Amino acid sequence: MKQALYQILKAPIFHFAVIALALFILYEYLLPPEKEEIIITRQTMNSLVRSEQEVRENPLSNDEIIDLVQDYIDEEVLIREAYRQGLDRSNYRVRKQLLDLMRSGLNDNIKQPSEEVLKQFYLDNRDDFRIPALRNFKHVFFSNESSDTPADLQSFLSYFEEIDSDFNRAGDLFLNGFEFRHLSFEQCSIFFGREFAAMLFDIPDSSWAGPIATGEGIHYVLMEDVIPSQVPEYEDIKIYLGESYVYTKNKEVQEKKILQMRESYRIVIEEADIP
Repeated sequence: MKQALYQILKAPIFHFAVIALALFILYEYLLPPEKEEIIITRQTMNSLVRSEQEVRENPLSNDEIIDLVQDYIDEEVLIREAYRQGLDRSNYRVRKQLLDLMRSGLNDNIKQPSEEVLKQFYLDNRDDFRIPALRNFKHVFFSNESSDTPADLQSFLSYFEEIDSDFNRAGDLFLNGFEFRHLSFEQCSIFFGREFAAMLFDIPDSSWAGPIATGEGIHYVLMEDVIPSQVPEYEDIKIYLGESYVYTKNKEVQEKKILQMRESYRIVIEEADIP
């Protein structure tokens, strides 16, 4: 028996098996696992930039494009971690809700700041609280099917005077009404499109402009109030600053933890066709 065991131990096939087993253990338990790929395709890059640019007044800068891609990568990491943790099996809601679940799970217990810390937070981040330029305006809409659309502004003003300057009687029905208050450039882009917003924000206070074309038809616009961009004073927004402080600090915590999660992935970003 001992001699047979000795022969087995001396056999080359046994040595080979031992080496193979050792390599298997080394590969499975000692070497780091291969990273899962996150590939940002050209189509994804183009789609991200186009979607953001649609509601922006100015072209995206290189830094803003980089931030856009990094935010998308963070979201993709969080989504995959959510699935890895089985959140998709207990919560069947949309991607946004999964992201919210993941982000909230990364939060720390941030305490409300002192008055001194809050004031410094406001001073360090004043521009983050900036209120964008806003517009109050009314418009008269003529659909693409209308046969009575005035050809120019003078013709429109004559028509408008004939109906006693009554917005309720003028033009065609517009789904969102004829009066808009405190609209930012981005909000205006959502309602009417970016080209309309760009023209609208160039209209002087208390004046008519048009015709302005959109996909639905023609608009004549009365600018009632031009409200410039401004940063509120500390006392005016003090009641909201505590919540903003906690949110900002938690976002910093989230970014650090997401950065650690990223180490589990090999990220590939393809070159995009960005003009």
